[in-house]
Amino acid sequence: MSARLAVIGSLLGMAGSAGIAQQPVTPTFEVATVKPVKAVDAQNRISIQPGGRLTFGNITLKQLISTSYQRTGFDNREILGGPDWVSTERWEIMAQAKGELVGPDGFPGPAFAMIRTLLAERFQLQVHDEQRERAVYLLQRSRPDGSPAPALRRSTVDCAAIMRDEAQGRPPVVEPGQLRPCAVGIPPGKLQASAVTMSALAGVLGSFVGRPVVDRTGMDGVFDVNLEFSPESRANFVPPDPGAPPPPPGDGPSLFTALQEQAGLRLVAGRAAVDVLVIDRVQRPTPD
Repeated sequence: MSARLAVIGSLLGMAGSAGIAQQPVTPTFEVATVKPVKAVDAQNRISIQPGGRLTFGNITLKQLISTSYQRTGFDNREILGGPDWVSTERWEIMAQAKGELVGPDGFPGPAFAMIRTLLAERFQLQVHDEQRERAVYLLQRSRPDGSPAPALRRSTVDCAAIMRDEAQGRPPVVEPGQLRPCAVGIPPGKLQASAVTMSALAGVLGSFVGRPVVDRTGMDGVFDVNLEFSPESRANFVPPDPGAPPPPPGDGPSLFTALQEQAGLRLVAGRAAVDVLVIDRVQRPTPD
């Protein structure tokens, strides 16, 4: 997942925890086009606009599946099966819905449900859920009294309200250099997040450490996060630009150390059964 897709994913997914089963049966777009993209650039593009218009650009089918089957923010389930092209070939999707794409709780469940229907109709996609045992990291509190350290602070931001305003064309006002509410930023050597749940933070951390992270903190609510660590810890999350030099060696702490010292959290290696999504059937769509 690219940094751009990750940040947009946080805006789409962190606002609520509405389940897939809560969406209407077989919701569909009024009109949608699916086109292959030949010239690949460095950025995924996702746009949800007022009036029910949605655009995906330069995105793989695997990324589309991961996005549309989210249950909560950064619900990065492993996707198994399918031919190689689901991870390599890229697509542009432009769609128009009759209603809004974001639900009243701020979660874009209606958009995700319509995307799933589109994938089933155009790509003949069929999937099922399974549990597989995997090597994981358990996200736990590290302080004896269980209290967070200064880099982890409780937030009172109402992400549902922000997402509803965003869907109506009223984005939040953000000062230059500040992180927008209910988003994740990953500048070199930093992990910044606004109003994330611990499960969402676990999903973000999983992209850094290369294996699923399971929330075992028992901490409810949402939090602001501001970690600083060696830029080398960022490599798993942000694909390198082929034309850019490698990041300079950092003298900061590792992500593991930063979590413990700055946030009062720790990652403990273990094994656990985790949810995965298995592709049963898929085919390339007929060009529009």
